[in-house]
Amino acid sequence: MLDIAIIGAGWSGLYAGRYARKHGLSFTILERRDDLGGVWNFTEDRDVVTTMSTTVSTSSRTMTEASDFPMPEKVGHFFHWSEALEYLNAYADEFSLREHLEFGASVIRTERDDEGWTVSYEQKSADGATVTRRLRAKRLAVCAGVHSRKRLASGPIASFAGELIHSGDIKAVRDLNITAADHVIVYGGGETASDMIDELAKTRARVTWAISGGQHFYRRTAVDERLPAGVFDRHTSALDINITTMHRVLSNIPDRQPGIRVLTNLLCTGSLMGYQGHGVPEWSNDIPTGHAFFNKAGHSVEFVRSGRVEAAGAITETQGNRVTFESGESVEATRIIYCFGYQPSFPFLPEAYRERDPSRLLQLIFDPVDPTLAFFGLARPTWSSLPFMTELQCGYAFKVFAGEIALPETVEERVQQADAYRDMRAKHFPKTRLNTLVDPVQYYESFVELERNPVFTLRRFVRAPWRTIKLATVPISPRLSRCRDDTDLEGIEPMTTPPIGRALRYLECSNALSYVALCVLIIPLCRLLRIDDIADWFGRRKLAKGHIVGYAGPKRSGFASGPRPELEHGRS
Repeated sequence: MLDIAIIGAGWSGLYAGRYARKHGLSFTILERRDDLGGVWNFTEDRDVVTTMSTTVSTSSRTMTEASDFPMPEKVGHFFHWSEALEYLNAYADEFSLREHLEFGASVIRTERDDEGWTVSYEQKSADGATVTRRLRAKRLAVCAGVHSRKRLASGPIASFAGELIHSGDIKAVRDLNITAADHVIVYGGGETASDMIDELAKTRARVTWAISGGQHFYRRTAVDERLPAGVFDRHTSALDINITTMHRVLSNIPDRQPGIRVLTNLLCTGSLMGYQGHGVPEWSNDIPTGHAFFNKAGHSVEFVRSGRVEAAGAITETQGNRVTFESGESVEATRIIYCFGYQPSFPFLPEAYRERDPSRLLQLIFDPVDPTLAFFGLARPTWSSLPFMTELQCGYAFKVFAGEIALPETVEERVQQADAYRDMRAKHFPKTRLNTLVDPVQYYESFVELERNPVFTLRRFVRAPWRTIKLATVPISPRLSRCRDDTDLEGIEPMTTPPIGRALRYLECSNALSYVALCVLIIPLCRLLRIDDIADWFGRRKLAKGHIVGYAGPKRSGFASGPRPELEHGRS
């Protein structure tokens, strides 16, 4: 009997395999496709959920790479899906995972008994016949991801007479054969919607970007006035590496980001008044910064500010091809691409397990009733990356599996702990449909507390005071997790190059000390003078007047701050 059976060979499954091997546990990874990589293994087959052919990551290499296996620098700060797949193959080779992989293994059923789990799966035999095989394991790890079942069209758009397309059915926008006669509405505020906007902006069609309930935006890289609207350089320093332990101490990152919120808006929109990272009237809401999901592809908003793409709020009605928005405006459209995402679906689990709410998992990992069942990759960060959250989960869960850490003993205690964490998240994220949404800083800190393995300790400071201080400039990322287990703090020098110095030419810092001094000066001063609140107040006033705020590309002298520009439909 195996120690653990792992279902899925995407990022989560490979991490689970690596940590099982690290702790000396026997395991097998079952993957229904013919190769590893999960959604990052692109295919033209529309029945298989993957990235689009043009997908580039929205989380940086620093936030995504494994703590003990860096991505090659040649990919830049953001990587194409093919580079992610190449990295995952190298990861599997580095940690000898291929000998544990079973490809073409479609799990059809799992059964629980007193000794463990029986996993039944179908696989092609050498002669091409489909055979059913079984394996036995003490524990079951589900790493099938969140892209299991599409959220289908519902509400007003369901009656749209034009072409209604789920974004997951699009492998490349060019395949839609869009012309200047089309009016395409992209409905949704997530990063997939941004990918659609990026590609549609290159066509001659009229494009509207509709978002229900507003959206907060972040940018891959800082606004660069040398680049056209909607363009970023993936070799330019990433913004998501600017959240460090020092920022956590100086500012309450999960709650409104006091002292740095105004700087975030400046970096993302080019304006101190770029409210919620977008500066678009139709998309503003009353959710405080840090209490909602961030779309990290904020460069796409520049297509709105430049006039290439129209902005709209929720769709309230469709009659034939006529679409009405919450503002009362009605337009004729030929297509709606709805980006409603996916729901986790695990039909192979016993019915009693399928009925349980994923948001009530212990630490968003363990089934609280039966902790021999664990899920990896369900925690959705507001920013940062899914692989980072998954590695945090694996680092903790496999210490539990190996007997190094104990879970609460009784079902009642585990359920109570899981529910308390769910209630805390529900209070922090009051208006989200993502019931497994987490703040990555809080999530990281919860594992530090559970594992009792902090980065900053008195013993470490006594042994290496300067290096310990420099750790304050390491991004809250897999790199910082690595430092928790690196007692000698070897190899941290490349991690402590001041990130803001690389992102902003006019805040260039020559070393970690000057970077720390700059942040210690600026953040408390902004908090004391309430610069964030003042900038937000002015930003909301501008949006209330219908003004768009922020960088709009060099064609419009760089910035938009006033009445919205005339639309430029059909720009090639």
